[in-house]
Amino acid sequence: MIYLKDNQYTQLVKLAKEEKRSLAELIRLAVDSLLKKKERKINYLSIVGIAEGEPGRISENAESYLKELFQKKKE
Repeated sequence: MIYLKDNQYTQLVKLAKEEKRSLAELIRLAVDSLLKKKERKINYLSIVGIAEGEPGRISENAESYLKELFQKKKE
C-alpha cells in the first residue's frame, strides 16, 4: 500500500483520465522511471586508480596525448 498527498492523488486521477490509463499503471511507470534514472548514475570517481602504470600528469599533457592518438588513427 502507498500513501499519496491529496494533491498528488488528485493530479494522478486527472492524468489517468486524460491518458486513459489506470492509477496503478501511472504509478508503475513513475517507479520504473525513478529506478532507471538511479541505474544510469555512475560513480565516475570509482574508476580512478584502477589501471596500473607509471604516474603521470595527464591533465598537463592532454593535448599532446590527443594529438598522438589522432595521428595514430589517421595511419
